[in-house]
Amino acid sequence: MLDVINAEFTVKYDELPGLEITTSVLNILLPGIEDYYGKGKPVDVNVQVQKISDFTVSEGDSEMAGKTTFQLEFLVHTAPGITENAATITIVNTDFSFSADIDNLDIAINIAKINVANVIVNSCAFGSLSAVKLRLEINNGFRLALKFINPFLA
Repeated sequence: MLDVINAEFTVKYDELPGLEITTSVLNILLPGIEDYYGKGKPVDVNVQVQKISDFTVSEGDSEMAGKTTFQLEFLVHTAPGITENAATITIVNTDFSFSADIDNLDIAINIAKINVANVIVNSCAFGSLSAVKLRLEINNGFRLALKFINPFLA
């Protein structure tokens, strides 16, 4: 599937309803980004899905599930029209489940669960990041962020 479908996209800093992605917001997940780049700088997140496996569909609850590996690039707006790659991390073997409702050829995706198994820190321009701490923060962050992500996917 990933050979046929482009599974790379960018979430712009102001695209999530009710949440702007900034260095201040991300400082919990990426400690030091705010000190290095400044408070409230906009951050785009480039997402590249690298692998999807163990995909299942359950008729009983119309839920789909699987595992995925994807890479996140955090691109800080340092000046108008200029972004810098602040950090790149790979999220490995993440369990996920979701439902997809179809109405008049419109698909609304609702993520039920995301649980990260492992994190690899590929690069960090502003210091060093702990992969173990990142995994914990990402899992907790996804649980809180689903209320913003699901309306974006719908």
